[in-house]
Amino acid sequence: MLLQIVYLSRSVGDMSDQQVTQLARSCADNNKAQDITGVLYFDSGHFIQCLEGEDTTLIPLYAQILNDQRHDEILTVVIKPIKERMFPEWSMGVVPAVDPEIDFDQILPLETARKGDWNQATWSRILDSFRLAAVLDPYPES
Repeated sequence: MLLQIVYLSRSVGDMSDQQVTQLARSCADNNKAQDITGVLYFDSGHFIQCLEGEDTTLIPLYAQILNDQRHDEILTVVIKPIKERMFPEWSMGVVPAVDPEIDFDQILPLETARKGDWNQATWSRILDSFRLAAVLDPYPES
């Protein structure tokens, strides 16, 4: 079964643009080998990542992500079966900016139960904005 997982997390320590690019490169390499697609967004010390793939591959990968020491305060906001991928061309696209900007201050103070309600419409809109954004290739030409 094809799944989509979207999560929000907070970076442990500061991350430079170069470190985020290196993280995306590592993700792209691993994801391509496992037929996982997705997108990574980083701003104001927070990540949003969408991952898509077969459940038998994606669930073990997400278990590894949950144990990654580079981030904490991980919140799974979407986990659902999908008929087709939103990001089929991206083993790991990097979204540098979206319009309108994502207001982490609006999301983070919500109680956990309310985040689920909030995500029904808003997470779909956020993922659509990622799909329309100018995505950076983690392997830019030299």
